[in-house]
Amino acid sequence: MEDKQGLRLYLERASRAPIRLLATAVLVGAAAGLVGLGFHHLITLVQKLVLGTAEDPVPALQNAPWYYKIILPAIGAAIVAPMIYTWVKETRGHGIPEVMEAVSVHHGKIRGRVAVVKSLAAGITVGTGGSIGSEGPAVQIGAAVGSKVGQLLKLPPESLISLVGCGSAAALAAIYNAPIGGAFFALEIILGNFAAPTFGPIVMASVTGVAVSKLLFGEHPAFFEATGYVLKSVFEIPLYGGLGLLAGFVSLAFTTSVGWMENFFDSSRAHPYLRPVIGGLLLGACLLFAPQVYGHGFFSIAQIVAGSLPLGLLLVLIPTKIFATSVTLGSGGTFAPSLFLGAALGTIFGNFAHAFFPTFTAPAGAYALVGMGAVLAGVIHAPITSIFMLFEITGNYEIILPLMVACSVSTLFCRIILGDSIWAIRLAKRGIAPRHRREDLVLRSYRAEDIMRRDVRAVPPQTPIGDLLTIFLDCQESEIFVADGSGKYVGVIPLPDLKDLMSVQGAHDLAVAVDLVRTNGSRVSPKASLSECMDLFLKAETDSLPVVEEETQRLMGTISRRYLLDFYNREVLRTDYLGTIAEESASGPASRGTVQLPPGQQMAVLTVPPFLIGKTLREVDLRARYGVVVASVRPADSPARNELPDPARPFAPRDVLVLVGPNEAIEKFKAENAGG
Repeated sequence: MEDKQGLRLYLERASRAPIRLLATAVLVGAAAGLVGLGFHHLITLVQKLVLGTAEDPVPALQNAPWYYKIILPAIGAAIVAPMIYTWVKETRGHGIPEVMEAVSVHHGKIRGRVAVVKSLAAGITVGTGGSIGSEGPAVQIGAAVGSKVGQLLKLPPESLISLVGCGSAAALAAIYNAPIGGAFFALEIILGNFAAPTFGPIVMASVTGVAVSKLLFGEHPAFFEATGYVLKSVFEIPLYGGLGLLAGFVSLAFTTSVGWMENFFDSSRAHPYLRPVIGGLLLGACLLFAPQVYGHGFFSIAQIVAGSLPLGLLLVLIPTKIFATSVTLGSGGTFAPSLFLGAALGTIFGNFAHAFFPTFTAPAGAYALVGMGAVLAGVIHAPITSIFMLFEITGNYEIILPLMVACSVSTLFCRIILGDSIWAIRLAKRGIAPRHRREDLVLRSYRAEDIMRRDVRAVPPQTPIGDLLTIFLDCQESEIFVADGSGKYVGVIPLPDLKDLMSVQGAHDLAVAVDLVRTNGSRVSPKASLSECMDLFLKAETDSLPVVEEETQRLMGTISRRYLLDFYNREVLRTDYLGTIAEESASGPASRGTVQLPPGQQMAVLTVPPFLIGKTLREVDLRARYGVVVASVRPADSPARNELPDPARPFAPRDVLVLVGPNEAIEKFKAENAGG
């Protein structure tokens, strides 16, 4: 009876958690959508104050004095500089990498003031001419809203991270009126996770953000409608593939230029407050001959797609926009500049295609739309998001097939050349891996020597076959390693080879170990990464690999397939659930006991046992001794804070450990240290 009641309570709690998260996602979606739209209108307000119009800024700039064009972006940069360099430093940058960092490193925690300061800084930057998009700041603002709501509700870290994604999706979707694109952006880029528990809240938040947008601004797409463009002939597909390749080159130039300019200004001896001002002056010089690069450029994009700008000007606008965006230091996104560049490139390409193949090619406007998606995909390395964003921005389903071709080609090209997106590259400079790449980081960060078994049993080359058989029966292994008297590795004897020999009458009386040894088997260096070990296991038909020192050829240990996978799972669990453990243990570690994880794994919150006191984690090596990993430590002198374990810090009495490992390993540790 008690078991049934416990099961009922468990199911009730489990069912309430997703519903609570879903309801909170709707709240976050509405709030983030409103805040995102408010930020968008702040840009319009600033532009109206400095140019006298909330519409296309180009006519106003053409009538403005030349010196005003130059100093206007610099004035905006001078106002913004103290905000991003002193007040709230998280607001410096594109916005999206900072959200990715919060998800990957800080378990989704973002300070609430980020939303306020980011709105002001980015609104002033874009409104005074900063050649950047509004989506990066909007995403960071929405993410900050989601994080703040989650923190106020004291939600666990995984739910907090989901709400960061909800806020990001809602803000982006509200600005571009693109619920599908906003949702896939958060799933593909911010979280890197399409799992069902995350998918539902993200979609609900994105839809809610767009619902807010539609209530206030109607049913129209983001900044123009582009109906009537179709795939005129299947013979156009190769042309769109060619456009995708050119878009890859433009994306590469754009990403490289932004990175180079950031490095240049970061290494500059100029005072940090002066760097944005210098960038503003350079941007102002661009406005003298290309006012179309002012601000987010939505009005200019619409004109490019409509074919209102001459080809000669478009050829000038592509490098100018790349340069203008690169020198705009402050707070801004890369979506809008990518769309601008893609529209210009597509229009140029479309005009030439239509001139050479007039009978089966669509008008240049169709190529402009596809070019927008292709450049965006190449810059952000997210083809799915780019395809849906362009579909929803333009309201034109007929270009989906060309979009799929061009976006795929552009993304593939940029991945081959660059490897990472513009945001991942920025994170890599800080030594941070995106959340969805932490699994790969585990395999690349550890070496074979970190997890190998050093108590390897190796037999001499002259060992009789009878002794080998006894060893096989005793150790239950599928292979035995052979090393000479100095420890030099000779080779391996697989169990099937021994079985084959035993079937030959009288052979086992004459043969010794060296007669069966295989010298050409796979082996790894102690310095080989676990990723390299995994590759070898995939190629080799073996359950364990010898770890052999390259210079001396000495057998140092073995690494097994099973132990490598166990280690990998524990490390991924350690990073994924560390925040959850911090929350669980905050109200009393001794009473919490263990937190059940996926089958076969468990976490335990325990007071440090006596045998560890005064010793360091490196000295005791609990991974080798018990097969458990210390996920976090709550120091006795800092009872309100969980910390990642420092291998060189001696354990103190009353420290609290959070252990993760297989069930039997955790239970063994508890049993041997009961009463500690």
